[in-house]
Amino acid sequence: MDALQQLPPSSGRFITCAVVGDGFDLPNLKDYAKRLKDTVEISFTGRLDPPQVAAWMRRSRVLAFPTTSDWIEASPLTTLEAVASGCRVVATDNGGTKENIGPSGVLIQRDSLNALIVGLLKAMEEEPLTAHHFHLEFLQKRNLPGVIAHYIKTFAHVANSRP
Repeated sequence: MDALQQLPPSSGRFITCAVVGDGFDLPNLKDYAKRLKDTVEISFTGRLDPPQVAAWMRRSRVLAFPTTSDWIEASPLTTLEAVASGCRVVATDNGGTKENIGPSGVLIQRDSLNALIVGLLKAMEEEPLTAHHFHLEFLQKRNLPGVIAHYIKTFAHVANSRP
């Protein structure tokens, strides 16, 4: 919410944001959202089923996935799902996040509001991800046949390197 408050309007338009899900912080987030400047429009969806989450991701340009020292997610699949949906991802650099955000993702430092703002601005200035094809190769390696091929190659390498 602090980052949204400090982002400049994008090309004179409103910044629109959706908070998907629920949890113990939701009432505080809703209260904070009431105090955001009038150039930020925020929606709270509550808990959604997977197809509804996917629909939100498909109509979004950027997924922000910051974590703090109080909440660290080691290898979020949410970021990979966002890339598959056409979102640029801005996420905290911890665990396996780097491997799941693709070549167009932006890694940020944990607990840094400034890093989050800079990452969001960078992602928002870029063309929509659907205009690029380099993320398709990234995703191809992460589908089931790609993962199986990687495992087979790794196992074969290990088997061939033993005396």
